Amino acid sequence: MPTRIIKADQSDPSPESVAAGSDIIRRGGLVVFPTETVYGLGADALNTEACSGIYRAKGRPSDNPLIVHVCSMEMLSAVAADIPESLAEKLKYLWPGPLTLILRKSSAIPGRVTGGSDFVAVRMPDCRLALELIRVSGVPIAAPSANISGKPSIVNGLDAARYLDGKVDLIYDAGNTRYGLESTILDLSGKSPVLLRPGSYSVEFLERYFGRIILPETLDISERKNIPITPGTRYRHYSPDKPLYLVDDPVLLENIAMGKYGMNAAVIAPDDLCRISRIPCISIGSGSDLDVVASMLFQALDSVDRVSADVAFAPTFPSHGIGLAIMNRMVKASVATLSDEKQVMVAIGGKNPSSQSGGNVG
Repeated sequence: MPTRIIKADQSDPSPESVAAGSDIIRRGGLVVFPTETVYGLGADALNTEACSGIYRAKGRPSDNPLIVHVCSMEMLSAVAADIPESLAEKLKYLWPGPLTLILRKSSAIPGRVTGGSDFVAVRMPDCRLALELIRVSGVPIAAPSANISGKPSIVNGLDAARYLDGKVDLIYDAGNTRYGLESTILDLSGKSPVLLRPGSYSVEFLERYFGRIILPETLDISERKNIPITPGTRYRHYSPDKPLYLVDDPVLLENIAMGKYGMNAAVIAPDDLCRISRIPCISIGSGSDLDVVASMLFQALDSVDRVSADVAFAPTFPSHGIGLAIMNRMVKASVATLSDEKQVMVAIGGKNPSSQSGGNVG
């Protein structure tokens, strides 16, 4: 199908730009649109066939559910059942925002959207264009990230066009998203809230509203029955085609960047290391501002396959606050985490150290 690409302002979209997308949604088509987190590949969440188109366009496994986007509390009540008044009160402070909740679904939501589960993942995006698209369409919009399944999520509409041109009806060219990481997913279907995917709303922040949140590593599966299927947590994600290794020793990463090990490699690294690197270096900003790292991460992962290298290496970050979300994505994208020179040598097949030169990227 021919794909229309139109420019739009995320914070102040024109009625014409909104109408172009909403008309397609109402007709059962596919629209790539920005949110504050990443770009979504959207369709009418109440239309089974339209949502099937999302799976086909992405190559997404059929049992991997979709996140439903709403624009009002009234629309939330139409897609989710048994919403307690206490939750509605909390959401006055958290929505619109980068938070997805797992709730029991209403009968209006087809099983195609939830992967056959009785639970629905739902959120209200903090992006005027997205909210207007939903409002004018008059239906909730089901939308996973606008990438090919398993690859890094998309934070710029023109990047989405590289993968989805000809597979969707419309792509909004609206610049980079604000956060650059997908939403936090919090499971509220059980007795205690459970973090299923870290995001820009940190655990520390959300515990102000929900109390103690159970993290995945402390979850005792034996104590919970009928755990809902969760979007974006079952299959491999974010991975470049080339092998990516994490390096948790800054000195070791610098040695790699300086070409000590004689491999055809690239590094994802902070600006200061990119300035002196002798191999291709993909910038993630200063490295000390983790919000900036988060916003640049997916484009950096996507760039790995476009540099002249056989393998790539990246740093690790503290796993608290937004760092937990960053490391969640990096671990999923990587082959392994390396801590010493011996592990590097094994990873590259035992080559001898030598000098190597290259250029910087980004």
